[in-house]
Amino acid sequence: EWLLQQTMRRLKPGGTLIFSNNFRKFKMSPAILEQYEVQDITSKTLEKDFQRNTRIHNCWRLTQTAKAKPKHKETLQIWQ
Repeated sequence: EWLLQQTMRRLKPGGTLIFSNNFRKFKMSPAILEQYEVQDITSKTLEKDFQRNTRIHNCWRLTQTAKAKPKHKETLQIWQ
């Protein structure tokens, strides 16, 4: 959740983040679902060879909304 919050803070209203993982038991945080426009796009991103096992991969489109306000005050450090 923290990583998604920090990443979403960097987007302008209307900005989009595509988040994907292969952890089969992953569930999107309720806080993320409340705060952002979240669309499960897993079925659109599965290759034909993997469609027999839909739990192999998870993918979401998160969109920053004007009303979204970060819940965490920590800043993301970028190493140069």
